[in-house]
Amino acid sequence: MTRGVRVLLFVAVAVAVRAGALVLIVPHHGAVLDQLCHFDCGWYERIALEGYGADADWDNLGSVPHWAFFPVYPLAMRALVAISGASAQQCGIGISLAASAVMACMIGAAVARRRGHGALVAAIFVMVFPIGMFFSLVYAEALYGALVVASLAALRARRPGRAAVWACLAGATRPAGILLALVIGVDRLTDLARRRVWTARAWADALLPAAIAPLGLSAFVLAQYLAVGDGFAFAHVQILWGRNWSNPIMRILHGLAAGDLRQLFAAPSLAWHALWAVAGLAVGGWLLARRRAAEGVFLLGSVLLPAATGLDAMPRFVGTNPVFLGSLADWVACLPRWLMLLVLVACAVAQLVLLRVWAAGGGGVF
Repeated sequence: MTRGVRVLLFVAVAVAVRAGALVLIVPHHGAVLDQLCHFDCGWYERIALEGYGADADWDNLGSVPHWAFFPVYPLAMRALVAISGASAQQCGIGISLAASAVMACMIGAAVARRRGHGALVAAIFVMVFPIGMFFSLVYAEALYGALVVASLAALRARRPGRAAVWACLAGATRPAGILLALVIGVDRLTDLARRRVWTARAWADALLPAAIAPLGLSAFVLAQYLAVGDGFAFAHVQILWGRNWSNPIMRILHGLAAGDLRQLFAAPSLAWHALWAVAGLAVGGWLLARRRAAEGVFLLGSVLLPAATGLDAMPRFVGTNPVFLGSLADWVACLPRWLMLLVLVACAVAQLVLLRVWAAGGGGVF
């Protein structure tokens, strides 16, 4: 069986298993799709069906709140709805399931390249990691993760142009995607300095990928300016929703001192969210110590950037980050077989439990 066939088989099985889990785990909460559609899901669905210009029905702000949600995922949903005739929620979940399986394959391949083994274990770990439940929902995390992994893999393979294209799309999928532009820019300038070739061609080869990478976010900023007269509406909406800028380290320390873990399943817990931020920073620091600078810088930035505006959704931001997941998968692949199996089973059970909690209305876990 060729590598391509194995990848396709894994993707097909992973999508089928996750789709089946969604149906089986939520039987007593009404319609499956409706019960899985909370928070961001409704926004993505409306944008996919009605576009950014539709009234958001929120505090008399017209269409402005829609701009808090980046366009690649809802546009992909809209295209799939037009092609398939399926509902927006079905298309959104389909995109998430397929993208997460592809991302898991790429992370597995990266682990195998570093370790010489463990591709399947790493891929399965990514699929069953508890917070990875968002990869089964109408959320942009799976598509964003696949784009990030593709960009970093291309950069590692010395294909900066391809890395920049994937980074461009990632930057138009989630705000933290812009960090890839920084990573690519530093990588290209470092490569230029190492080769010590200062010709115009060498400068063009170095700067062109760095210029392409941020174009996705730049296009979104321009679209917002033309539509509502505010190129940074996506950031200003977050301020309206109570996410104000401040020192991310102080926010995390304040969260750790909150001591509210007991209310975890009933209401948002600052301490729980802060612990996820600490976990992300710790893994980012470990990557830097292992001289995996691109991944380390990206993960650290992916934690500190949202933490600067609040700890809300930090478990999702960290727990679905492909670099964070890839690092954990790296470790799991090196465990004794019995412990590896125990970790995978425990993660799968925890993910099913969290899906059930989500379907029942959530809580402070997410």
